[in-house]
Amino acid sequence: MRGGEKKRLSKDDETTLHMDRKMLEEYLESQFLWDEDLNDPPGPNEGWPHTEPFHKTAEERKALNKQLDEEMIDLQLDEMTRSVQDSLPFVHTTQIARPEGSETAYYTGVTHFYHVNNPNLITLLFSAGRHDGGSNTYLTIDTSILDANPFADAQELFIDKKDVSTYTWVSSYTSSTREIKRERARQRENKRGRARQRERMRERARQRENKRVSVTNSSEPSSSQPISDEPVLHYALFSGGVGNGMVGPSKMYVFEEDGNGDLKDPQLVWLEEQTQRNGARYCLVGDLGNIYNGDTLVSKEGRPDIIISGTGGLGIYSDTGNGWQRIRSLPLVNEATSSNPTGAESYMGIVPWLDRYLVISSRSPWGIANSKQMPNSPCVLYDYQNDQVIQEFSPNAQTVSVDVLGDSKIILGSGGNEKLSGQPNLIHNLSRDDMSLKLSDAQLVQDIPTSYSRVRVVSDTPTKPNEYFAIITSGLTKTRHVKTFSLFDLDIILEVNAAQPCNIYARHQQNNPTHSHKILPLPGSEGYIHNKLGIVHARGGDLLVIGDKVYVILANFNGDNRVYSFDSQWLIQE
Repeated sequence: MRGGEKKRLSKDDETTLHMDRKMLEEYLESQFLWDEDLNDPPGPNEGWPHTEPFHKTAEERKALNKQLDEEMIDLQLDEMTRSVQDSLPFVHTTQIARPEGSETAYYTGVTHFYHVNNPNLITLLFSAGRHDGGSNTYLTIDTSILDANPFADAQELFIDKKDVSTYTWVSSYTSSTREIKRERARQRENKRGRARQRERMRERARQRENKRVSVTNSSEPSSSQPISDEPVLHYALFSGGVGNGMVGPSKMYVFEEDGNGDLKDPQLVWLEEQTQRNGARYCLVGDLGNIYNGDTLVSKEGRPDIIISGTGGLGIYSDTGNGWQRIRSLPLVNEATSSNPTGAESYMGIVPWLDRYLVISSRSPWGIANSKQMPNSPCVLYDYQNDQVIQEFSPNAQTVSVDVLGDSKIILGSGGNEKLSGQPNLIHNLSRDDMSLKLSDAQLVQDIPTSYSRVRVVSDTPTKPNEYFAIITSGLTKTRHVKTFSLFDLDIILEVNAAQPCNIYARHQQNNPTHSHKILPLPGSEGYIHNKLGIVHARGGDLLVIGDKVYVILANFNGDNRVYSFDSQWLIQE
């Protein structure tokens, strides 16, 4: 064939090509590809075909975690010998065991609460289910042994083993006067800055060197004795979901804590009676303060409120003593319809702000990627006291998560689907003059795009970078969850990405930075392909500081949950 001359296709070849194109078009237009609720419908309560029942002894769990951590450290060592980024810390990896006999691993979210009568104890809550059905779990860790990894042989327990449903998220709230005082003390501690933290680290180092570290046996009574007999209640809210057209209700449980800090079995205290038409996506339990409808008090300060978001908009439920009632109902702004396909399909993440607002993220149907259209699903600043929308903003992103930075900034987590190209996670500033949100000049990374482009179809196979500590400089992340923390004098942002490395960003709180001064990708957090389970992706995350270590807990969809830990000193050292 001469240069530039195209090969003429035979009639058979043309027919085959036409069929291939038609099959591809039908595949891209198929509803199951884009509607997460029709893909992988939930199975029966018994005989789950997805995974083998989990059976591992404590010693087997420790051995597996030791092997996993050594493999990950070896990979990091290999890179550090070639990399100029020698200031990065080693990141250790631990896997949390599923409950004994568990046959599913479809985790969707994670959060935690501190025990009031024994601060050494922390309980983590995991939601599970989404498309495929799962059972929610919890795990209590003991942090009293200095320098020990509290997750080394950790194993979750079922909230209710028989309850298999399509849960999408989890939130917690502690009802206790002592806990309120303790939270205020934590906030004061954070404001004292890094000088005191450095001194603590030096003191711990001196203790280790002198071998005078006192170790508390977890079977012995805690050194923190209860001050009063005041009841302590920990609320655990799980938002429902939908799969194969079956809508699962949201539920809330209560853990009662005794005087020694131990938890009694969780008790179901609220069941969503009127579910959203296509299922919930997110939930939040917290105290929204006194709320009135006219002169009638409908929500009372000191009692938890329930917030559920999803395809039916947003609802707030409160109990002033006469049972749970729905007191607020916010429809979707610019709802998607057949004539408005780029509109909002669902409210997603929620965060309370400044004691009277909810910031609500929103996304369009995922199928707009196939139609090559931009989303038009605005996020919302909602005044729940006056029951009105203050502002609509950022309509062109597929925003699935939101959190606050201090009292004047928010960050949106966008992208959110491993099958699509990502979008940047952008920070907005609040103007107190007119209570409006505008793009900040100080974003997560330097030169990050500050506008959104149309998403396109990509592979959902976990992207293992050539270098474990490589940064996604484009800012195009498939972010499922953003969560912020105030540590020392820093704003810490945890960015949970699907099929991409998850990242830790550190920003100074005081000097209005133009971008994060430290970024730590978590090696291996991009997910992996299990030889029996298939593709494993992160879906939610949480962070704890225990002693001089930072622990990042990732909830993995289709795989066991994992913990990534590193020295907290890396965050504060210059």
